[in-house]
Amino acid sequence: ATARVSPQAEGLPQGGGQSVVCSVSTARMEKSRKGYFKRLCSIAIHEVGHSVVRGRHLRNAYYVNARSGNKFFMGPHCPDSRCALYPTIDMAAPLPEESFMRFGREKRFDGGLDDLVKRRYDEWYCKKCEDSVVLDDRYK
Repeated sequence: ATARVSPQAEGLPQGGGQSVVCSVSTARMEKSRKGYFKRLCSIAIHEVGHSVVRGRHLRNAYYVNARSGNKFFMGPHCPDSRCALYPTIDMAAPLPEESFMRFGREKRFDGGLDDLVKRRYDEWYCKKCEDSVVLDDRYK
């Protein structure tokens, strides 16, 4: 069963947005200059993606606390690990015995924000996400 505990409750970096309004939390981001703005931009572009990317390739993702078994529905995300719309669950990928992401039955252990910042596409989104961006009347 999906638990009510969220990644935010467990102290993970997070944003939120499914409409034209998105939010980004910097509460757990390291405040050093090195990498700070890359992290902030990555999260912001990720959250904007939730409101504009309408691809059929998106898959429901879950955060899973491996110790407690609690899982939290994270919504639709891109399964391409280089895409800005790929989910992250901590600054660095947690140890598999701590937590992981799940796409359907598939477990993923690469949900570190800093890892995504290093491997992401130069244009932020993968081709499938770029091709499925919809800027409707809400963005006028």
